[in-house]
Amino acid sequence: PYLISPSESVLLKRQRADWPDTAGWEFLLTYDLENYFGPQDRLIWLSVMVALALVLVLMLMASGLARLIVGPLRMLTVQADRLAQGDLDARAPVKSADEIGQLAETFNGMALQLKKTYQEVQRRAEENRLRAEHINAINEIFHASIQARELDLIFENLRRDLGRIIPFDALWIARFNKDANDLRVLQIHPRGLVALLDHMRIPLANSLHGRVLEHGETLHAEIGPSQRQDFFETNVFGAEGFQSYLIAPLPSRQGVIGALGVASTQPDAFNRELSDVMTSVASAVTLALEQSEMFHRISQFADELERKVQERSRELEQARLKLSQTEKYFALGRLAGNLAHEINNPLGIIKNYLQLVSNN
Repeated sequence: PYLISPSESVLLKRQRADWPDTAGWEFLLTYDLENYFGPQDRLIWLSVMVALALVLVLMLMASGLARLIVGPLRMLTVQADRLAQGDLDARAPVKSADEIGQLAETFNGMALQLKKTYQEVQRRAEENRLRAEHINAINEIFHASIQARELDLIFENLRRDLGRIIPFDALWIARFNKDANDLRVLQIHPRGLVALLDHMRIPLANSLHGRVLEHGETLHAEIGPSQRQDFFETNVFGAEGFQSYLIAPLPSRQGVIGALGVASTQPDAFNRELSDVMTSVASAVTLALEQSEMFHRISQFADELERKVQERSRELEQARLKLSQTEKYFALGRLAGNLAHEINNPLGIIKNYLQLVSNN
């Protein structure tokens, strides 16, 4: 193949400009296109192949970068969706130390902190629920104790309502006896524990109750089989398997008047919150106990007053009968006197005349 070009060279154009009268020349050049286009075609194909190779390499690099960047981001998105749906255990895998890895670590730290916060909120919500339940139970115990006037009914209501918030296996109320300097058990559950007590008495020496009355504070004691101590409670109740004790004083304006106690066969059955509940319940029991004793004294006073009124009524009735009898006797005496006077006057006259007759 040949290339025919009618174009003029730059040099020819200059010469024609310098010599305008010179005749024009036309050049016809022949050239082998194989020598010209062959390397050019090879260069083009080489460029195309290099470009395709570069595109393929770029695509592979892009795919790798997508797996390195988009993959972790997609996984992070999935874990974020799980976290948003409430799965607080969602975690993003950390496979590198670059920005993606730092982002995953930040996400995991946020998820961990969110889980801790949620658990704290749940814990506080549970505490508030228990506190509200305890307050309601204490109010029920207070109202039931105030309405009940007999100690048996007060204790039965206490055993029923207190058992809903404090897990116990034994419950008792003891009254301080100043004369004997000990505690007298008024009520106890179960009733079989009565056989363990000597005349229903709890001494103050070497006893947990003595410490309660001495310090005036609720006592929480954990005394297991391997921690036996020389206390009255462990010596008496230890055979029944009691390990946890919660004893609260019964506060009054005159001082501590007794103790309210619960015991459990389970170790660590009580805690600080239940100890506070026991303290509040003990105040309500104190008020109910004082009210019961006051009602009992008023009942005794009313009975005594009724007895004395009846005695006075009988005395007044007897006095009235005696007065009526005396009036009858007085009237009869007056009648007899008048009658004697009426009879005595004629008899006196007759006697005088008889005397005159006798003298004459």
